[in-house]
Amino acid sequence: MPSVALACLGVPIVSGTKPEHLAEKLASTGVRLDADAVKRMDAASAVPLGFPHDFLREPLITRNVLGDRWTDIVDRRSTYRRTAHDVL
Repeated sequence: MPSVALACLGVPIVSGTKPEHLAEKLASTGVRLDADAVKRMDAASAVPLGFPHDFLREPLITRNVLGDRWTDIVDRRSTYRRTAHDVL
């Protein structure tokens, strides 16, 4: 399976020592995953965040810290939109 190195910004850097290696790696950029495959990969690569993140995800703590509007908060750190309902 061809390897693709990732730069610090998450941009793939495609390289190879032979022209056929480069062609094979460039062909892999056309691979598209369905939503179920992406979900399974996200679950498999999930990293436990630990304290304080796990603590702050407890529903009672979230409500105490963020008040009645906690369900309206959108996580903008991601490339896709995720609400508090998706996380909790």
